[in-house]
Amino acid sequence: MAFILSKKHNDSAVFEADFCKLLIECCLYLSISIRVFAPQLGVLRVEGLSGAIIVGSGLLTFLFVRLRGEKLCMSIYFSSAILLFASITNFKVEGKLDREILFFVSVLLMMYYVVDKKVVVYRACLVMALCVYGAIAIGGEYYGDVHGSQRLNLEGGVGSMFANSNDLAQLAVIVGLILLFGMRGEKKFNRIFRLVIVFSLFSVVLLTLSRQGLIMMLVGLVFFSLTTFEKKEKWTLILLVVVAIISIGLFYESIEKIYSGYYYRFQTESQRIGYWEVALEDMKDTIIYGQGGQGGYSSVGIKPHSAFLYLHYAFGSLAAFSYVLWIFYLVFSVKRLICSNVVDLTSKIEGFLYMSIFFMAQFTTVFAPSNYGFILALAIFERKTNVIQGAKNYGR
Repeated sequence: MAFILSKKHNDSAVFEADFCKLLIECCLYLSISIRVFAPQLGVLRVEGLSGAIIVGSGLLTFLFVRLRGEKLCMSIYFSSAILLFASITNFKVEGKLDREILFFVSVLLMMYYVVDKKVVVYRACLVMALCVYGAIAIGGEYYGDVHGSQRLNLEGGVGSMFANSNDLAQLAVIVGLILLFGMRGEKKFNRIFRLVIVFSLFSVVLLTLSRQGLIMMLVGLVFFSLTTFEKKEKWTLILLVVVAIISIGLFYESIEKIYSGYYYRFQTESQRIGYWEVALEDMKDTIIYGQGGQGGYSSVGIKPHSAFLYLHYAFGSLAAFSYVLWIFYLVFSVKRLICSNVVDLTSKIEGFLYMSIFFMAQFTTVFAPSNYGFILALAIFERKTNVIQGAKNYGR
C-alpha cells in the first residue's frame, strides 16, 4: 500500500514538473514571437502588452522555480545584478526600468528552466529557425553594393533584436551549430532534416556578408569535425562536404559574388573602433551613473561594439564590472567543464565552442547576451556544467 501511494505521489510530481516546464516553454516561444513579429501580430497597438507578456512569463518561471525548490544557474544571478545597477541609472535618467535588460533576464530565465532535455533544445532551435525564415520572408531586403554582392538585412520593424545583418548572422550560425551538435544518436531521417535546416541557416549567414558570422561559422565547423571523428561518425562530415561541393557547383555565380563581397569586406578596415581610443576618458564620466538605456554612446558618436564599454556608458561602472565578473565565472566554468571526468569529450568540445563564440562576440556586438542564439547557448552551457555539480544529466 505504501509503495502504491509513493508511486502515485512520484507520478504526480513528475506530471506537475512536466506541465510547468511545458507551460513555460510555450511562454518562451510566445515571448520570442511577439518580439520578432510585433508589428505583424499587432501587439504594438496596446502599449506595454509585449513587455508585460515577457516579464510576466519570467516572473511565472521564477515562481515555479521557488515553489519546486529548483536551483537557478549563476548566469541568472549575474544578469540580475546587471539589471539592478542598470535600473538604478535608468530610474535616475529616465524614471523607469531598462526594458531591454529586463527582457533579456526574463528570456534567459525561461530558456534555462526549460532546456533540460535534448528534445526541448531541438524545439527551441526549430522555433528560432522559423523566426529567421519568417522574418526574412516578411522584411528581408538586400542593400548596398559590395563588389557585385548585396547584404541581407531586415526592414519594416520585423526581427527586433536580430534585424541588423550581423545580429541575424549570429542567430543563424548559433542555431545551426546547436542543431549540428544535437545530431548525435538521431535517426537518419532526423539527421537529414536537421542538415537541411543547418544548410539553410548557414546560407543566411553567407548572404548577410557578416565577417564575424562567417568566422563563427567556420570555427564551429572545425570544432564539429572534431566531434565526428571522436564519435566515429565521419559520414556526417563527409555528407556536409559533399553537399557543400554540390551547392558550389549549382550556385557558382551567386557564391562567386558572395566570395567577392567577403573578400572586399575583409580588406576594409572597420570604422567602428575609434571608441577604444577615447574609452578611458569616456569611462571617467560614467563611473557612478551612465547615460541610461537610450544612451550608451561613446564620445565619437556611436555605441561601442563591446558589451563592457556599452554597459559602462549606459549604466555605470557597477553594471559593467558585474558583467566582467560574469565573464570570469564563465571562463572558470569552461575550465571546469574541460577538466571534468563526468562529461564526455563531445560535450566538452560543444561547451567550449559555445563560450568561444560568445567571448568573440564581446568585441563585435554592442550587447551579445541580448541575441536569442547566445541566450540559448548560455542556457545549454549552464546545463552542461550542472552535470559536474551533480545535477541531472543532460539528455533526452
